[in-house]
Amino acid sequence: MKTKLFFSGSAKPNGALLSFCENAGWELTQQPLIRFEKLAFTLPEHFDVVFFSSPRSVDYFFSENEINSSYKIACLGSGTAAVIQAKSLIPNFVGKYSGKPEEVGKEFSQWLGTRTVLFPLAKHSNETVLKTISDNQKMVVRCYETILVEKTIDQHDIYMFTSPSNVISFLKSNTFPESSQLIAWGTTTASKMREFGLEPSVVLKESSESALVETLMNISTI
Repeated sequence: MKTKLFFSGSAKPNGALLSFCENAGWELTQQPLIRFEKLAFTLPEHFDVVFFSSPRSVDYFFSENEINSSYKIACLGSGTAAVIQAKSLIPNFVGKYSGKPEEVGKEFSQWLGTRTVLFPLAKHSNETVLKTISDNQKMVVRCYETILVEKTIDQHDIYMFTSPSNVISFLKSNTFPESSQLIAWGTTTASKMREFGLEPSVVLKESSESALVETLMNISTI
């Protein structure tokens, strides 16, 4: 019987996750349980650094703005850095483990020093990195909103959740089989699972398909 994997996102075409599932003979369900809406925002007059917490924050920010070379660019991890680089920009700070935003926040705070930082965020963001920065150094613009999309999902063997919002949306219409395994795309998603009394089998240190595939390979050998 094929192992059935639920992934609360869209796998990259020709990426690590699709390749693994095809080679392993796994059945993959790709189903985002959230959607996004753009929000209008106004930039503050001055800031030294802009910190992007996700690829989506990059896209929504630059859909309305450009920044000149006097600003430094920072981001949560390598996935977001790749999106920044695709816009012909080079991030000056990249978090080592995007799946552990608390640790990235501490690292970023030290790197930031006394400079001011702008956070382009979603409405109702978890703001994990933001909390590590003193109030007089940080500014926030809300550039998009996350909307829950309720769907009934067939039972799977393994469930991979890419965000806290996907966890919330899933649980509005679904439950888990008793024998299923849960994987969290980082510590904030794991924390949301635990709020509902769910304990993830694995919490990824790096929010990437390659890190997920490494975990799936270990699961498949158990």
